[in-house]
Amino acid sequence: MAIKFTDARVKQFDHPDKGQKFEWDSGLVGLGVRLTPTKATYIVQGRCNGKGCRVTIGSTFLYRLVDVKPEASQLLISMAKGVNPNEVRQGEIAKAKQVDQEKSETVRFMLEKMITEKGTKTSTAKGMRDLLNRHVPEWMDAPIGDITEDDVRDAHSRIKTTRTHSQADHSLRILGTVINYWITGTATRRKQAGEPPIENPVLILNRLKLKQKERPKTRVVDPVQMASWWTASGKLQSESSRDLLRLLALTGMRFSEGANLTRSDVDLKLMTITISDTKTGEELIFPMGTWLSEMVAGRIALGKDNLFVSKYGKQLTDVRSAIRKMVEYGAPAFSPHDLRRTFITSGLALGLGDIAVKKLVNHTVAGVTAGYTHLNREQLRAVAQKIEDHWLKDIDHSEGGYVATRQPEGRPIIDRTINDMEAVFGLMSGGTSKDDALAFIVDLRIKQLKIDPDDKEHVNSVRGHLLASYQKFRPTMDQWEAMHNGMNSDLTNGLTLGYILLSDDQEYFDPRDRTKKL
Repeated sequence: MAIKFTDARVKQFDHPDKGQKFEWDSGLVGLGVRLTPTKATYIVQGRCNGKGCRVTIGSTFLYRLVDVKPEASQLLISMAKGVNPNEVRQGEIAKAKQVDQEKSETVRFMLEKMITEKGTKTSTAKGMRDLLNRHVPEWMDAPIGDITEDDVRDAHSRIKTTRTHSQADHSLRILGTVINYWITGTATRRKQAGEPPIENPVLILNRLKLKQKERPKTRVVDPVQMASWWTASGKLQSESSRDLLRLLALTGMRFSEGANLTRSDVDLKLMTITISDTKTGEELIFPMGTWLSEMVAGRIALGKDNLFVSKYGKQLTDVRSAIRKMVEYGAPAFSPHDLRRTFITSGLALGLGDIAVKKLVNHTVAGVTAGYTHLNREQLRAVAQKIEDHWLKDIDHSEGGYVATRQPEGRPIIDRTINDMEAVFGLMSGGTSKDDALAFIVDLRIKQLKIDPDDKEHVNSVRGHLLASYQKFRPTMDQWEAMHNGMNSDLTNGLTLGYILLSDDQEYFDPRDRTKKL
């Protein structure tokens, strides 16, 4: 039975010993009080879309009827219009929770979420983490929405001062990408809630023109510098570094693609290298040229799973020290990516076709005609071979030894290779003992290869190889005769081999460009 509600009467309602009971207002149909042993709560009950609907307003001890009745009336009107107040309330609660969650999401959380959902490459993800952890560690666990334009300006100024301008730009560019990802994820909710859109605080750097103007990098190894670059690489003590850099030069691969190569990536029968994990996501099958295939076969013959390993037997991950050494040996300054740029530039300069060169370096081929252009492996190999030949046209690929480029006192001689054994036998023919001749060549090889004389393991390796070669290739009488005639006639013209090797007027280099047999 309904009764007219008053504040005093509501407070006098009897509570059940257990369960619940209801009292209903006679003045506003649908308004009631739900009573339990310990509580009394105002409720509204009606029908919404043909179904019963009950909505809780609040405790009778907190609400007065003068406040309850207007709210109850609005709820009943909503039900009559087909709007379920409970669903509306649940949506509001969910939105509030979402807002709270957005406010608590940190830079670190959003960075990892972005990396996972976008499928970012492992190496790229590591670089992003490293830069942000190094330059803005104080923001990593802070709510991403709390970062302001002033914060960004201060961080940019600090990093530019303590590090470099480019590092400041790059670090905050990554931060801007993470914030953009967060903004995009919250945009729909904000729009539905009628909230204003958020602007990325990193954009302040663009508006104030605080970032360096990015100029496309154009550095390449000039054709006239290719011979000196190659010769300098041949002087590296690390054969892995030498061969990796040469592979990058002859393929245009990215450093990570070349450094990560394993035996299973190479098909010596087809003379191809397959790279599955590329920047574009498209598999690259590179057809090797003649010289490169021989070098790669030599790497595989070493028996390691990774083609390029450090002296500690681990995968080679850094060639910066090797590059510095090459520059000391006469190579032009360069980076691994400059070799990729050189490969592309060389291919285009040789007129080998834009599409073919792009396919070799796994660049996207755009345009209508791209869909009609299909180059098979051998057609691409012909292009790769021409670029390889372009690199190697001025390189002496003699199997071993030293090259004399001119004779003392300005008298020209024909450039020719003098290998280790010829050097030993030539010195012996001039009266030098076998032991002294071997010791002389060992000392020369150590200096040329930049080996520390105190590094007994390397020194003994050089000495052991020369002694083994001497015993294996001890010349017959015919060979002795040949050393004093024909191809070695310069040794008998009053110019001993020892003088050639020791003369300050000579220029020599080690042309063992494919392998150094120490």
